[in-house]
Amino acid sequence: MDEIVFGSLYAEEDRKWNEEVAMKAGLKPSFPVWISKGESSQLLKEFITLGFSAVICRASANVFDPSWAGRMLDWDFFESIHNKQDCCVMGEEGEYHTLVMDGPIFSKRIHLVKSGVVLNSGLWSLDIEDCQLLEKKGGIDCIS
Repeated sequence: MDEIVFGSLYAEEDRKWNEEVAMKAGLKPSFPVWISKGESSQLLKEFITLGFSAVICRASANVFDPSWAGRMLDWDFFESIHNKQDCCVMGEEGEYHTLVMDGPIFSKRIHLVKSGVVLNSGLWSLDIEDCQLLEKKGGIDCIS
């Protein structure tokens, strides 16, 4: 049986749905970052510290204003999200979703050239109009 990996953190409902979908597809579900709710802040800190880069691609209009879509997960974000009331810092309750753009384990990175923000089904969504996949060679980006 092949395996499928999910990024669910601690939401039991989400995990159960993922498991059902995986089983129906004949796949073994795997949850490598399954943590307790209290470990969310540490996981975000580790993500940033390790040098990963992600952008908020969708943000709940019930929680955030449009400026949050397109925002990078960096130390400013870390501080701001901890000041939000009733919000998981990792967005596990659907507050926001991300697109990982770069990380130390990748040979290429995504560079957003042009994007905007639109309201779509109650979510501020990053409307990516143009992007580039850049090769990472010795700290210098090259268009591939």
